[in-house]
Amino acid sequence: MIKFLQALVVIGFSFFIFACGGGDDGGGGGGTTFNKVSFPLTVKAQIDGRSQLMLSGSLIWWHHIDWEPPGLWGEEQPTFLNEEKWYPVWPEGILTDCDCDSSKIDALATPLRADATMISLNVIAGRGEVTIVEQPNQNNDYTATIEFDDNNSVGPDWYEIIISYN
Repeated sequence: MIKFLQALVVIGFSFFIFACGGGDDGGGGGGTTFNKVSFPLTVKAQIDGRSQLMLSGSLIWWHHIDWEPPGLWGEEQPTFLNEEKWYPVWPEGILTDCDCDSSKIDALATPLRADATMISLNVIAGRGEVTIVEQPNQNNDYTATIEFDDNNSVGPDWYEIIISYN
């Protein structure tokens, strides 16, 4: 009887680990599947301080500079990419003012073009400035950098932008 109960505990624990993240592809967190997104790309994120959204090829990631990383002020919040939830993974340790990168996600169904096609930005919501710091070009390996600057306010705010090709 004891061995039977032990076997049930092992099977239950194995199922619990699989259900809680064993099959995570790095996309949405917690074992969820991330559906790739396309342009125009709507991005919605909770920003506190200054962070940069990076796009290169089909990859997207955050580079965080000041205060708290996107989505980590208080209760963890996702970054929304065309309504798909993405929970970036951050390095271990203190992240305030870390000047560090999040995990990268293979998110773009159609990769950012490697022909120096410029992108444009439409800010829908957010109290601070959002700017394109770098257009994709040969010198930056066709990486676009979009900066969210919420440094002039206390606490986070939700920002929403739309990124399109010109």
